[in-house]
Amino acid sequence: MKKHVPLVLSLALGLLAAVYTYLEPIKNLESSPLLGFEQKLLDLKFRWRGRVDVDPQVVIAAGDEKTIRAFGRWGTWDRRNYATIIDNLRAAGAEVVAFDMVFADPVGIDHANTVKIGAMLDDAQLAATAGQLAVAASEGTPAGPAELAQVALAAKAIEDRFQHATDGDARLAAAFEEHSSNVVQGAVINIVAEDGRPRSVADHAADLERLDTFLLREYGFGWKLTELADPNAGAEAKVASLDVHKGGKPSDLRAVEATGELVLPQPGFLDVASNVGFFSAYVDPDGVLRRQPVVFRVGETFLPALSMSAAAAYFGANPLLFADGFYKSGFARVGFPGDGGAIVEVPVDLIGRLLVNYYGPGGPNDPGLPDEQRGVFPRVPLSDVFCADLPPVGQPLSEAQKDREAQCGERAVDLATLRKLVEKKVVLVAVTAIGTFDQRVTPFSPNVPGTEVHAAAVQNMIDGKALKRPALHVQAEMLLCLVVALLFGLLLPRLPVAAGVVFLAASLGAWWFVDWNILFAQGRWFYDVPLLLQMSTTWAGITAWGYLTTGREKARLKEEFSTVLAPTVVDQLLVNPALAGLGGAERELTVMFSDIRGFTTMSEKLSPEGLTQFLNEYLTPMTDILIRHEGTLDKYMGDAIMAFWGAPLEQKDHAKRACVTAVEMLEKLDELKAKWRAEGKPEIDIGIGLNSGLMRVGFMGSARMRNYTLLGDNVNLGSRLEGTNKNYGTHIIVSGEAIHGRWLDAVRVKGKKEPVNIYEVSGKGPLPPSMAVVVQSFEDGLRLYQAQQWDAAETKFKAAIAARGGSDPPSDLYLERIDHFRHEPPPANWDGVYEFKTK
Repeated sequence: MKKHVPLVLSLALGLLAAVYTYLEPIKNLESSPLLGFEQKLLDLKFRWRGRVDVDPQVVIAAGDEKTIRAFGRWGTWDRRNYATIIDNLRAAGAEVVAFDMVFADPVGIDHANTVKIGAMLDDAQLAATAGQLAVAASEGTPAGPAELAQVALAAKAIEDRFQHATDGDARLAAAFEEHSSNVVQGAVINIVAEDGRPRSVADHAADLERLDTFLLREYGFGWKLTELADPNAGAEAKVASLDVHKGGKPSDLRAVEATGELVLPQPGFLDVASNVGFFSAYVDPDGVLRRQPVVFRVGETFLPALSMSAAAAYFGANPLLFADGFYKSGFARVGFPGDGGAIVEVPVDLIGRLLVNYYGPGGPNDPGLPDEQRGVFPRVPLSDVFCADLPPVGQPLSEAQKDREAQCGERAVDLATLRKLVEKKVVLVAVTAIGTFDQRVTPFSPNVPGTEVHAAAVQNMIDGKALKRPALHVQAEMLLCLVVALLFGLLLPRLPVAAGVVFLAASLGAWWFVDWNILFAQGRWFYDVPLLLQMSTTWAGITAWGYLTTGREKARLKEEFSTVLAPTVVDQLLVNPALAGLGGAERELTVMFSDIRGFTTMSEKLSPEGLTQFLNEYLTPMTDILIRHEGTLDKYMGDAIMAFWGAPLEQKDHAKRACVTAVEMLEKLDELKAKWRAEGKPEIDIGIGLNSGLMRVGFMGSARMRNYTLLGDNVNLGSRLEGTNKNYGTHIIVSGEAIHGRWLDAVRVKGKKEPVNIYEVSGKGPLPPSMAVVVQSFEDGLRLYQAQQWDAAETKFKAAIAARGGSDPPSDLYLERIDHFRHEPPPANWDGVYEFKTK
């Protein structure tokens, strides 16, 4: 069960991330810290992507500082000015004029006109006249004809000026009516009413009646393509062939925000309007405006936003609303029938908010500014639009134009210039002067007029490039979370910690590259935080579990192996215990057996303490040599050493390591013998047997006590080869081809049919010339011996003895065998192989 914990943990975290991804849109978890981080990452993505080149179809007619100087303080502007602005924009070819403001009150009762009346009193000097009359009365002097005439003149001036001001509503209403299909009037929606009291449908009855023309009542779940009677029909027929799968009642879309309070244009303006849209903004908890509502639910209807109404007027068709087929509780997108029958679809979230795909920073579109400061959408001062139809300064004006002469001292733009800027485009009329506009924070800019957001939203709708996060993306993220969980759960437990860190970093980097540089560049917003958090916590959890579960095992392994393996090998084994195959495996290995000759006789001559000291003095350097060549010490068996190479870590040169170790042990023994001789201690000799082949290696023993050891016939052969040294008078015998040595014999182990060639190892380097002669004569003699050419073989063996100074124990052995076979010839089927009689 324990081995499945990492996979279960990974899948649990992946499922948690998938559930969060699913719930976030319907639970509106916008105040959650996770979504807060996600939104900050979105801002970074915008800045990482940078400015996007776009052909702006939106122009901002700005009530800027220049307009303030021409019209006076904001709030006191004559509404006839707006009428002239509409006329001039339409004369210049503007497709849509949308007001990012609401004309809710008639002139004469609002605060702005109270200010105007006060100004008129001052201009008419009525206050001064009243003061003079009061002084005269206090002095007992009655008002004369001159004073009364002055009062009459002042009253007439007030009447004329007030009548002049109130004409503005009528003039603006006429402009609204004349251009109604191309003008969008602004409205305000408050989610919560000012008094905080929830609003019912009955509260909105009067508003709904006034808004009846502008409300949207139907929504669907997708397009249905009907058969065309005429396949060659034009664009109009293609558009007509697109129908909507009807949905239910607007109130069924519970996720869509319901309005708390409406602030609409005054009845005189609303009665002549064809398009109305609210310009209320939606600000995230951190103050950044990333979404723009496109609809609000009002009873069983939907009221469109200013941006959507402007886009609908631009396309010349009512917007189509589509509910989300996955969640079924809110919207998925809005659509506009475009040119040639194409449908421009704009994704929105369940609540009905467009994810604004900002094209760059807000601000003036001044070509002289760097890209990181230059705004995307062109601006033209309202005062320039107001004066665009006037002739150049100095030329005569008509009677109707003379009223504007004082406000149009500077005429920077004429109608021809204005046409180049606004023709066939959407113009947003808004106030942008410092201190007069609603300041907004966007991913690109810390302080821009709110109308910049509306401009970006309208442009998104026109070119269909709003940020996309449909239900299909959510489903893809959920699937990705589960795939990552499975991948991490299967791979991480099998990787060392360092490799796990690299795998985590590579996974994070791969997702960052794909998401930030490919998906987001296509306008697709995938959430990063759930997936990145899942990857990180999964890695941390599996790594921690690895430490908890393998820490004790590694400590035990270190305890068991530190005395039988080189420290470097132990370190490698602890990093990745799986490399050792500790559960038991069959491998190609080399085993070594070393034994002291005549140990029993020698031990009888030493005291127990002396024997122990002697063995320690012998075994310590021998073990050091073994460890230096990264051999594994299997066990001490009294005076004998059993060791092997190729496990627990794989060593491709295990046979070579074993041979070098054996040679160095003999060299070390010569040093010890010289030391013992000088100390008057007994001298010893050793025999070493080496064998390579398939062996079973692993921990063997009881549940309480175990040993990392070898089993198999090849292990037994290594033990026999060690004892065979006594027969041949050698010190090191190996099976198979040695690094440097001579062929000693071909032997057959009891129970095996195939013979094994054995060799004597006599050194680490090439044979010296004198020894090479010995080896050559001996091996020639051995071949003749196996061919039963006794006389010729005898000659070669004697030559070997002579070349070695009169003493060569292996040659002596063969001379004895030849003498034996001369008296007792071998059987007719003898193959020259010596057979061990015992195991």
